[in-house]
Amino acid sequence: MSNLIRVSRRRLLASGGKAAVLVAAAGIAPKFIRPSRAYAADALAPGMIGGPTGFDGSERYQYGPDTPEGRAIEAAKAMKGAGKAPAKIVLGLSDGSI
Repeated sequence: MSNLIRVSRRRLLASGGKAAVLVAAAGIAPKFIRPSRAYAADALAPGMIGGPTGFDGSERYQYGPDTPEGRAIEAAKAMKGAGKAPAKIVLGLSDGSI
């Protein structure tokens, strides 16, 4: 006799569907289990106007309105509000800056 496990197409699709639902639920569960932690790093810290978000410690790399980066962001927002913003901004990086 053969020791092969016979699985019908219906059973295979049903078990695959159940597995997909479980994996999807496990992927989004942290947002519902610990919502404050899941959303905490997705916003700027109080008083900051720009910079990275989305990871723990990102507040250290954000900048306020009194920094050169902050003033550049404010100027870009003012240009956009006045309808004078360029379609594309090109940055030139010096050697060793990355």
